[in-house]
Amino acid sequence: EFFAGPVVAAACSVPRGLELPGVGDSKQIPENEREELFKVITETPGVVWSVRVLDHEVIDEINILEATMQAMTGAVEDVVQQLERPKKVQKQPVFIAVDGNRLPAALKEDSLHGVPIESEAVVK
Repeated sequence: EFFAGPVVAAACSVPRGLELPGVGDSKQIPENEREELFKVITETPGVVWSVRVLDHEVIDEINILEATMQAMTGAVEDVVQQLERPKKVQKQPVFIAVDGNRLPAALKEDSLHGVPIESEAVVK
């Protein structure tokens, strides 16, 4: 019996003007560099992040594409909810770039949890 998974999606919000050199398509980054970038992302003041992991049971139930979309949406929702805390976000749009060729349905809307968003799928 074959099980797929898990599927993992991450999202982060980086303050305007802050650059995180080396951050890009995780499939193009060697594992040791990914681990270092994880430390940079999670330890840099002002960066808000979330990771969602869905196991093989969810994938088997709803399929890999839907599980991926669900994980991406959940990770972005987590970040947006953290940004909703006072003084962390103004009512200017939050830009969301998705590393892939599709946007989850929730990210095609004009807002997420009352926070204006602009989204685009970016394929490298």
